[in-house]
Amino acid sequence: MKETASQAPTLFLMVGLPASGKTRRARELAAERRALRLTPDDWALSLFGQEDRHQERPDGKRWLLEGRLVVLAIEALRLGVSVVLDFGLWSRDERSALRWMAASVGASCEVVYLPVEREVQWSRIQHRWKHTPEQTFPMAEAELDPWRDMFEVPDANELSGSFLPSPPPADETWFDWAQRFWPSLVQGLNDAGPNHARRQAALRVCEAGSVPWEAVTPPRPQSEPVALVAVDRTRRAVLGNLGQLYRYDLSEAYGHLPNDDGSFNDRQLDRFLAGADPQHRAWLITAAGRTAGFVMTIPDPDGGTSISAFFVVRALRRTGVGRAAAALAIATAPGRWSIAFQRYNPGVEKFWSRVAADAAGDRWDMRDGPVPESRPPDTWITFTTAPG
Repeated sequence: MKETASQAPTLFLMVGLPASGKTRRARELAAERRALRLTPDDWALSLFGQEDRHQERPDGKRWLLEGRLVVLAIEALRLGVSVVLDFGLWSRDERSALRWMAASVGASCEVVYLPVEREVQWSRIQHRWKHTPEQTFPMAEAELDPWRDMFEVPDANELSGSFLPSPPPADETWFDWAQRFWPSLVQGLNDAGPNHARRQAALRVCEAGSVPWEAVTPPRPQSEPVALVAVDRTRRAVLGNLGQLYRYDLSEAYGHLPNDDGSFNDRQLDRFLAGADPQHRAWLITAAGRTAGFVMTIPDPDGGTSISAFFVVRALRRTGVGRAAAALAIATAPGRWSIAFQRYNPGVEKFWSRVAADAAGDRWDMRDGPVPESRPPDTWITFTTAPG
């Protein structure tokens, strides 16, 4: 099954909608290339049954399973074994992250896209359910069009492997993005032993294919305990400095450029610092007594409270600081909460979904707002907390 010394292993990414023929082609590729085939549907049916198909909540079983299979795929590639990853991979970001990780261990990557017409797709789904229901999940025809709207067709660069885009603005590398999209990815590396932990560190800093697995990163700053410190007159300069870092983080997605003096505009922050909005509140986030970010809240026009700005410094992201700080802020005002974010960064959606689940269990809603002309549209999460 191992590739010859002169032939690098290949990661085959099977891309397509349900019933497009992905798994059949995956079996063919696995046989042709003596490759390891990883089809999460096979595992999910055995482990979770047919009732666990939809995984819209963070840390859902499907995401946890996929993260573990990605770990297995990367390990196989590192050992010289080609892998057929039969995930479907509807988003370009998923595919880009996997292409990056394959390159980081010296493997090539091929995107295998199988398009399917809607009528053919529905016919295949019906045939499967009629003749082999134990091998599939129940699907409704009403789901087909929304799925097609969500699916991002691979472009020429992906299919040729000629260009890998940069990760979203909030992520330094595609591995940063991947470990938030597949929550079990890092845990899977750690569970496999100390050598895997070192490989995880290497993935965080390497340029695709150019740095060995043994590369290391500096240790993270201490992240506990997390506290909020109300911003008074003595701390307004600190908030102003952090606000510039916050606006810089958003500048790529919003298309904003700095002023001639190198600063970014932030009207909301300026009004708070000037005392123009007495109902607005702001706290500095601290971790182990060190400045770690800030959070601002405003009254919601529909009642309750809204988080208007939230920022954690890069060195402390994905350490639990943000989640703890959000929980502390929400605890300051029991009642209705609304939180807006932009879907261009899927990690942000997962983060705020976890925060909502922490605060209200499964009693929270998500909806898309209107599309503005000058910036990415907002998606809103709303929930209500009880006193105490």
